[in-house]
Amino acid sequence: MIYVAIAHADFLPERRESLAKVLAKIEPLPKNVRLELITGKCPVWERGERAYRWCGQGTDGDIGLYLTDDVALDDDFWVKLRTVAEGIPNEVVSLFCSHRASLSAYEAGHSHVTTCDGLIGLAFFAPCWMFREWADLIARSDWKNLR
Repeated sequence: MIYVAIAHADFLPERRESLAKVLAKIEPLPKNVRLELITGKCPVWERGERAYRWCGQGTDGDIGLYLTDDVALDDDFWVKLRTVAEGIPNEVVSLFCSHRASLSAYEAGHSHVTTCDGLIGLAFFAPCWMFREWADLIARSDWKNLR
């Protein structure tokens, strides 16, 4: 099962337009995919916690997928996602990365990169258990005091 959370800034007109483009790339959803839009005007940590809780519902072997409402996706997104997820299981995988090394790695024929700064970007997937841990970390943090 794949639990997909899309962080959607529904209060911004341009984000409603960009969400329509994202949904056009991923719909119809495969039978093993569950989608939730994480909406509302709220602090980024709150949106993250809600998204991570949704993505963390699965059991062993399931993955969570976090997307923002303005990410650009390929036409064959699900095929590529499945290929990468099966090729490097139990990893946090960024599907979007502005790190310079990612372009160099792609040009050299590599399908993925890791960065020492932990940059994961606007779209990433990971095993569901990792999303549960991240949600718990946010719940225990002092971020709630930041506004």
